[in-house]
Amino acid sequence: MSSGTIDPDPASDAQRRLLATLRDPARLAAIRATGLLADERVEALERVARLAAVGLRAPLAQVNLVTDAAQVPVAAHVVPPHIPDDWRTPVELSRSYCQHVVGDGAPLLIDDAPTHPRVRDNAATRDAGIGAYLGVPLRTPDAQLLGSLCVVDFEPRAWSAADLLVLDDLAAVASLEIALRAAGRAASDEASHAVDRTERLQRLSDDLARPLTRAEAARLILAHVADAMGASGGGVFERQPDDGALVLLEAIGYRDVVRREHARLDADSRTPAAEAARHARPVLVGSRAAWDAAGYQAPMEGPIGVGDAPGGAAAAWAALPLMVDDRVLGVLALTFVTPRAFDAAERAFMLAYARQCALALERARLLDAERAARADAEAARAEAERAVSRAERLQAVTAALSGALTPRDVVVAVVREGLMTAGARAGAVLELVDGGRTWRPVHTVGFPAHTAQAHTDFPVDVPVPVRDVARTGEPVFLGTRDAWAAAGYDTRPLLPDSGAWAALPLRRDGAVVGALTASFAGPHAFAPDERAFLLALASLCAQAMERARLFEAERAARAHAEEASRAKSDFLNVLSHELRSPANAIIGHAQLLELGIHGPVTPEQHDALARIARSAHLMAALVNDLLNLARIEQGRLSYELQDVSVAEALDTVAGVMRPQVEAKALTLDVQPGPPGLVVRADSERLQQILINLLTNAIKFTERGALSLSARVEGARVCIAVRDTGIGIPAEKLPTVFDRFVQVDPSLTRRAGGMGLGLAIARDLARAMDGDLTASSVVGEGSTFTLLLPLVR
Repeated sequence: MSSGTIDPDPASDAQRRLLATLRDPARLAAIRATGLLADERVEALERVARLAAVGLRAPLAQVNLVTDAAQVPVAAHVVPPHIPDDWRTPVELSRSYCQHVVGDGAPLLIDDAPTHPRVRDNAATRDAGIGAYLGVPLRTPDAQLLGSLCVVDFEPRAWSAADLLVLDDLAAVASLEIALRAAGRAASDEASHAVDRTERLQRLSDDLARPLTRAEAARLILAHVADAMGASGGGVFERQPDDGALVLLEAIGYRDVVRREHARLDADSRTPAAEAARHARPVLVGSRAAWDAAGYQAPMEGPIGVGDAPGGAAAAWAALPLMVDDRVLGVLALTFVTPRAFDAAERAFMLAYARQCALALERARLLDAERAARADAEAARAEAERAVSRAERLQAVTAALSGALTPRDVVVAVVREGLMTAGARAGAVLELVDGGRTWRPVHTVGFPAHTAQAHTDFPVDVPVPVRDVARTGEPVFLGTRDAWAAAGYDTRPLLPDSGAWAALPLRRDGAVVGALTASFAGPHAFAPDERAFLLALASLCAQAMERARLFEAERAARAHAEEASRAKSDFLNVLSHELRSPANAIIGHAQLLELGIHGPVTPEQHDALARIARSAHLMAALVNDLLNLARIEQGRLSYELQDVSVAEALDTVAGVMRPQVEAKALTLDVQPGPPGLVVRADSERLQQILINLLTNAIKFTERGALSLSARVEGARVCIAVRDTGIGIPAEKLPTVFDRFVQVDPSLTRRAGGMGLGLAIARDLARAMDGDLTASSVVGEGSTFTLLLPLVR
């Protein structure tokens, strides 16, 4: 079916071409020659219509002839029965869809008739409610267009390439039936023969309609060759896409030796099959003389017969190309034991038969490809699931190992979360000890108590798999008990129900330091993914054991260091308290003597008492440094952070230190920075730091000037103490803040001190969220900079 009325006075080129095609005398004569315009049902065409309706799941299928005046249904099948049977009634061209199939000489696919530009205005679209249409041309053997085989749906529908392929296949059958019927009008015997062939094709079509593999399709094709064409032997060859060679897919009626000799035919071989494939046309050889004249190589001799077809010497051959869309898929090769004329009717039948076979092979090829793709997808899915499972198991092991703090915790987690979940029925982690001469079990699971080797040390050269692990550093996989015995291992340690084993090296810095072993119940294949999982598990085990070992060593070292630090702090605390009391007593008695309480004091005695007092005060300062250091290390030094005026702090410190500055004939320049400058600090600790820095500056400066200045840098205030003293060598600057470090011990001895002042000063600065840095040039002086948070 297709769209509207033919205009008697057409205005367009398309209408004129359609009208010329419909009125073509030769075409109309071919229609009349079919004898189908009479009111008579043809069972073969009815079956074609039925197959089209059922095969394409359509409610209506028709075999239509299209004259210059009407569309004439010559066969129809309606599903379900309640659809009116008037679809067998001829309709005028104004209601015809099929006229367009004839006019175009090509299939017409309409997915949505009400919106399709060619048929939306057609009366059948409006009155009959047609939703979708698929039609293919019906042709005579000499290419005259007779009509169409079509299917109709009353709902919109997207037709597939497979639908078109099936309908085109059935149209070929219908065309052949019509052609044979036309020929049968001249000779009833020939007509009967044609019907018989059609029925054979129908049986072939029915058999090939179900899902088949290529091999199954080839076997079915060959199963019909004797019945359909009287061949005594046949073979289905598949053409290779790379070199065009023909490979025998299936054969029937030949001895095995003949099948082997013709299993592959080169593309340029001198055979009818290769020639048919090269030129994409049938090659028919009706006699042995014709074979010899063509110069073909030795034929597939001596068919033993198929079904009712007898065996004997080959006398005729046919090679039919199996083609779909101008592509040669392969060749159907047939052998006959009697000479053949291969008349036009038989040639037409063979071509139709070959087309059926080609379509079946193409469907089978697509099915095989789909199955292969599905198998690949299933394999990929299974591999993905296995990968996920392995990843989850490794993640579980990693999670378990994250909390393992000792080597034993590590191996317990590896065996429990790794080996056991991998399906092992027993497992162990061993370490090499005694300089690599002895295996020592660290942890075992699943071994009975009587298996001593699983629980005690044993020599490294005992003939078991871990011996080779230690020797080669490579894993050992044994899938069966026979493999164990073939490797020459001692069978005494074997568990009764064990059938497979794995032994994997544990490495540290490239050297084998242990082994992970697993025992499985029954034979085991150890697929590549499982081997990879076990190797990854062994690697995790080795890494985690090393981490645990380092953690234990670090924990022991830390405990030792903490104990030493506590002992040192206790010693400093006791020492400071023991020194402070004598120092205070010395200062006090010196002051009493200087006041003359015990009698008059001479000038010389005053000078001696002053030196005693200075030394005692120095001792008290050293004691205070020791006490501060002990408090800092024990975290007992308190801080009261508040907003502190920089100018006031610098002025206070300058006032305290100025007598010492003047005593050495030095000058002190104070620059407090911008007005209102405020820092966040502990006022007492800030002054303590600055006094310490100025004391050092005075101590190591013999002449020149000192400065105490402040400036703002970003979110910090920098308070700098500069001197023009001896300076600090560059190599000493990195350690100047270390405890008990003295830049020049000889100078320190003259000036006094234990090398704690700067260390304490920096600790105090950092406790107030600040820092202390130093820069110096030997012979020019040093600068110490205190950094503290700025209060805006």
